[in-house]
Amino acid sequence: MRTFAPMNFTSQMRHNPDTGEDEKYYRLKESYRDAMGRSCSRTLLNVGFIHGLKPEEIRDITYNLDIRQFVYDLLLNAVDHRFVAHFYHAMQHVTILDPTCGSGAFLFAAMNILEPLYEVCIERMEQWHEENPNLFRDELDEINRKKTPNGLPQKYGIKNLKNTELLAEIKIK
Repeated sequence: MRTFAPMNFTSQMRHNPDTGEDEKYYRLKESYRDAMGRSCSRTLLNVGFIHGLKPEEIRDITYNLDIRQFVYDLLLNAVDHRFVAHFYHAMQHVTILDPTCGSGAFLFAAMNILEPLYEVCIERMEQWHEENPNLFRDELDEINRKKTPNGLPQKYGIKNLKNTELLAEIKIK
């Protein structure tokens, strides 16, 4: 059993190739104790170089962290298209395991977290594609090929209850 401690930002000095200077590189980490009681941590998100934030502002972000909203805002305000591209490609390999295999409520909760992130990735890719038609051409073509006749992305799954299918149809609309 793991007991989770708060998530926090860590930083270390790294060479920033964009500016040619050593700057703080930030990571969002989760700390916890494993079954043996050892203190452990894992990196949840490599945030990168954040210019202009004071240490107390980083602390305030850590205390008020809503990870889904944080990632959404990072994607929405990203200035480098590569960040959105990496995130989008990583999302293509996300697998959700429903430990209960019940009515699908767990899967809908996961979808409510991931869907806005997926949508903001697409929105940002479309914006950059309008500015530079060479950017995200393949990704946007694939997304358009996978849309259903009503313009929504396809969702795959196995139905085991009739009510689940109805609930899915309501959620998708």
